[in-house]
Amino acid sequence: NLEVPAVGVGTISWSSDKILELENLELQSLVNKACASNAAFFDTAERYGSHYKTALGLGWGETEKMIAKFLDEVPASSSTMTPVVATKFTPTPWRTSVESVVKACEDSCRRLGVEQLDLLQLHMPDIVQPLRIFGKAQNKNEIYWEGMAECYRRGLVKNVGVSNYGPSLLRK
Repeated sequence: NLEVPAVGVGTISWSSDKILELENLELQSLVNKACASNAAFFDTAERYGSHYKTALGLGWGETEKMIAKFLDEVPASSSTMTPVVATKFTPTPWRTSVESVVKACEDSCRRLGVEQLDLLQLHMPDIVQPLRIFGKAQNKNEIYWEGMAECYRRGLVKNVGVSNYGPSLLRK
């Protein structure tokens, strides 16, 4: 069972840009306070971050790396709970197999510095279909769901879920 505090910390706007070093110091303070206040639930995704490489899909995992660094620097005596980190797999046109989900999960584990993720979610349904206009749409939701199940079977994740799904897709 996954137990999380009533309040958590979202990371979509976190940045590791060296120009914003002051903000990074503020983020460390935020993480320290969250861990000391029973609010050590951190929501991130492989696509979160503000670096230009992240925006272009060339360097994912920016906030995952930041969370790992900040959690590593939390004073052990101040933490009131074991931090929980939820991350998300992003569907893309070039991720076409169960193994692509497993690889992304392994990459997230590496960036977060863990052997097993607390929670891996499918960030959104497979809606990016650039070839749909040519009649070449390939919905990969089932592939992604199976990939997440494979991550669970391999012990890479403790829990799996979905994000940004409406009722009709949840029923599937």
